[in-house]
Amino acid sequence: MAATALDLVWELSDSIPEELRALLIHLSRTTQCLSHNAASSLSEMLRLRRDLILSSLLNNFLLETGVNSLRTASTKSRFSFRREDTVGTYC
Repeated sequence: MAATALDLVWELSDSIPEELRALLIHLSRTTQCLSHNAASSLSEMLRLRRDLILSSLLNNFLLETGVNSLRTASTKSRFSFRREDTVGTYC
């Protein structure tokens, strides 16, 4: 997923404001330090990346068929966890 998110940032680099691009790259690198052993951390990382990438796209920007469904996907994790459990899990 990390490579995919970064690839998307680079492919769309002309259409993403520089500040948001820098934030996406920073977030991508930072979230790689999350504990991948914990399902909640991984789920939270993926949700954050999805939300940031999709929020940077225009509303009428068309993605591939399967990816368009991400715009309306639930932001709740399929795993049960408390947000407090993910705080402080950075490297």
